[in-house]
Amino acid sequence: RPSYPTFQKIGQRLLEIRDPASIAGSRRLRLSVLSSFNIDPIKAYLEVGCLERNIWADVFIPGYKQFAQMLLSGESALYAFKPDVCFMHLNVEALIARRRGLSLQVEDIFSTLQTLRSLIAAFRQHSTGDLVISNFVIPSRFPFSAKPNPIVQGYASLNDQLKTLAQEFSG
Repeated sequence: RPSYPTFQKIGQRLLEIRDPASIAGSRRLRLSVLSSFNIDPIKAYLEVGCLERNIWADVFIPGYKQFAQMLLSGESALYAFKPDVCFMHLNVEALIARRRGLSLQVEDIFSTLQTLRSLIAAFRQHSTGDLVISNFVIPSRFPFSAKPNPIVQGYASLNDQLKTLAQEFSG
């Protein structure tokens, strides 16, 4: 595979092409990528990867950690963009509103699921596009643990609840 600078150069050249119809046989797709971390470098990869498959991708990536504002406001730049597909990549910690120390409490799990439900519902209300939520990276067990760890147990419970939520909203 080419290096990232090569992808950047190709991505820059794509920006200079104003008419996707000039690329024979290409389809047009509007992609948005929301995240709780800096994901800007993925834009060039998406554009070039789509073009390799004869898809002209318009890619929208809002600023760092703006996923909630973008999803909850019907007047946001996300909905003005009108994505066909919206990818949401979040570290689960961005959704957890911890009130006490490091351990993950039942209330934190409930609050996290409610936050995620409200983000999904807002997208469904304001967009006709598809929402793709990445697998959340949640440690299910820590190495070198000799006894049950409440943090591990909390994350395992949250992981199970996220699987149930995914089934609830799939389709």
